[in-house]
Amino acid sequence: MDAYLVRLEANKELVGLFVSPNDEMLWEFVDECCDPFVCEFLKLPAGGMYRWESGAPRVPTVERFPVDEKSIPDWFAGATLSELWLDAFYDDAVWQKIDPDDWQVT
Repeated sequence: MDAYLVRLEANKELVGLFVSPNDEMLWEFVDECCDPFVCEFLKLPAGGMYRWESGAPRVPTVERFPVDEKSIPDWFAGATLSELWLDAFYDDAVWQKIDPDDWQVT
């Protein structure tokens, strides 16, 4: 599995951070939230996302912390990307656009 940053090509606005086994599946995930044909992606090096401060919301399990779906906390509020991932986003990285001829919905 690889991690990818996806952003809108026109204004460079971040769409999201995705984990996918390959580029083709990545576009199926992106298609859940926006049009993948207006996006570009960057395959990320090793790194991660984390929170500096304590007091993060607990990540519940059904068995230990049942949660109403409408009240799920924002577990990533205040999180930051690791330095390698931030460098990939802001440096002159080569972002790739999807080739519509290669994309097929499965």
